Amino acid sequence: MTKSLTWGKGMNDMTSDDGNLLWYIDPQRNWVRADFDRTLSFVQSYVYQLPIGPGQKWLRSGLASKTIGGWQISGVLTMMTGLPFYIGGNGGALNAPGETQAANPLARLTSPTR
Repeated sequence: MTKSLTWGKGMNDMTSDDGNLLWYIDPQRNWVRADFDRTLSFVQSYVYQLPIGPGQKWLRSGLASKTIGGWQISGVLTMMTGLPFYIGGNGGALNAPGETQAANPLARLTSPTR
């Protein structure tokens, strides 16, 4: 049995549908959690040998022993936290029709360089 737990944070530049930055005036504002970010990921894999067949607990002899003996069951369990979400609105309040506006994703007091 193998287990792994990952705790991470994926960050990248928020982009528009055409791949350009959303905020040109303050490029630091584009630095947000990635669309694919999963904070916690748990993966467990397992293999279980069925106790059937020669040298096992059940059905040690006979046709059934030879047919289904030595089989294994295996699988992988994966659990992850949800994807981040984006809060936005239309650009009407900005007097910029056709554009979108978003809450400040970083909530910075200043704009330091990366």
